Amino acid sequence: MKNSRTLAKPKAEQTKRRAFPREARLKESDPLLRDRFLHTLRGASTMPERGGDAAIARLGVHRIPIPLPFPQAGGPVNVIAVEEEGGGIALFDTGIGGVDAEAVLRSGLAAIGSDLGEVRRIFVTHGHVDHYGQASRVREVSGAPVYVHARDRRKLLSPVHWIADRELYEEFLRRCGVPAASVREILEVAAYQEHLGGRLEEPLGELAEGQQLSFARCDATLLEMPGHTPGLVCALLSTRGGAGGPLAVLLANDHILEHVSPNPLLEILRDGSRFRALPTYLESAARARALELDWVVPGHGACFVDHRRVIDGLEGFYARRQEKILSLIPAGGATPVELVLSLFPRATGLDTYLVIGEILGNLDLLEADSRVGAIERHGELRYFRR
Repeated sequence: MKNSRTLAKPKAEQTKRRAFPREARLKESDPLLRDRFLHTLRGASTMPERGGDAAIARLGVHRIPIPLPFPQAGGPVNVIAVEEEGGGIALFDTGIGGVDAEAVLRSGLAAIGSDLGEVRRIFVTHGHVDHYGQASRVREVSGAPVYVHARDRRKLLSPVHWIADRELYEEFLRRCGVPAASVREILEVAAYQEHLGGRLEEPLGELAEGQQLSFARCDATLLEMPGHTPGLVCALLSTRGGAGGPLAVLLANDHILEHVSPNPLLEILRDGSRFRALPTYLESAARARALELDWVVPGHGACFVDHRRVIDGLEGFYARRQEKILSLIPAGGATPVELVLSLFPRATGLDTYLVIGEILGNLDLLEADSRVGAIERHGELRYFRR
């Protein structure tokens, strides 16, 4: 990192390693939920999957897919290894925790002539467990410092924010009309996070807008792209010249996914307010759309080209969803959970949590357009058509 101050290597953590727990191996999603996770886009990438991996290798960048034990993410999570000046590698994200995932990561690093012990820096792009779950283990092995954006910092620390802020989530979910039994089921997400990722301790370095990073064969500029989480950060990589001409690559993690909609997750902030995920996401997507890119390296799936096609398709997906939600609101109004049950009557557990976030995000957009209004009565939040 281009900075006159160098962070001391943090004290290694003793993190118990574990295989994927049986309870985390979730069943396949309800077929009625699939259109929530997969949005149909016209056209496809114009080059085969391996074309992108070969292109980014010119920058000393390597994609290592790590399998996940749940289908909602849309496929394996990508750990991105970048060759460092003077030897070693940096990692953008680490994948999920557990010995199974660690074995896959070690194998992927070995394929590019590296190892966990050669990691020099760890950049966590955002605070979701499939992206930071192995960070504590990698730091334990390598001594590498871990960096994350300030707005996602708490998600990496112990206890996980779902546990620390459980009462805030319980209260808000009840206001949305979620029955008490379902609230308990939804909050089991916290248990999954505890199983799937080792908790980190301070010190953690900070990522922020405009920071410059230097690597062996490329430079990077960090871009704050909040929405999927408040502290999501992308990295815009560029070559320094050499054979093959200039190349612009966006390490997009979960900000732009080619075939899966980045879910606007429900997140309650420490002051009790709700993060407006979807409106914020679409603002960041407009910023990403303006970038001139050769390749996008997503958090899940293969590298792809034509990011504007993907963003346009996603915006169309959400526009259609808003019209559908609007058509389901009766004259007497509806709570968020009533709208969830209208759209996804078989949703349970983790799926309920995911779709509540999407419903609320679309309601935020409809409210901003003065097409719906919200009223709270007797501790229950109801939305009405205007």
